[in-house]
Amino acid sequence: MAGQIPHCPCCRVELEEEIIRDRLYYHCPYCDGSLLTLGTLRARCGAEPARVAVIWQKACATAGSQGYACPLCGDAMKRVFVPLTETGAGMELDVCVKSSCQVIWFDAGELAELPASTDPAQIPADAALPQAAREIIAIYEVEQIRRRHEQRERIKFLSNWITRPCAPRYSLVESITRFLLGDD
Repeated sequence: MAGQIPHCPCCRVELEEEIIRDRLYYHCPYCDGSLLTLGTLRARCGAEPARVAVIWQKACATAGSQGYACPLCGDAMKRVFVPLTETGAGMELDVCVKSSCQVIWFDAGELAELPASTDPAQIPADAALPQAAREIIAIYEVEQIRRRHEQRERIKFLSNWITRPCAPRYSLVESITRFLLGDD
């Protein structure tokens, strides 16, 4: 997901970057959908990598119906049904199986329905990031916080500037005359 920030396949707004278990994913602030890579989903599911494997195998093995446009490549993703219980209850997910993407789109509430590992000890050793990688992620998160703060400050400044009362001291003709004569 290098380069540009992807847009939500539902509402087309720019997705926000978030972190799950030291892994980057994208979240839509409007429709509450989420875009995860396979690695991020594996880290989130922790001790249940088989669940991720089932999602991926179903997406690769079945034709699936046409889903949303992939936020990364723009091609149609596959919409596949993923069972969550033995009784057959489950959800439909949109999956892009292209080797350059390998992402899964979760509509609002769907990601929460997948069981997440709550015990960090349950996460496989290969899912843990080295200290240097965690430091890079921490620096990145701080930079994102700084950018959001600067953006909020710019918006606040512009909002205050636009809405400030502006009663001119002089008429336009008087202002030009004063300027030309150097009286101001």
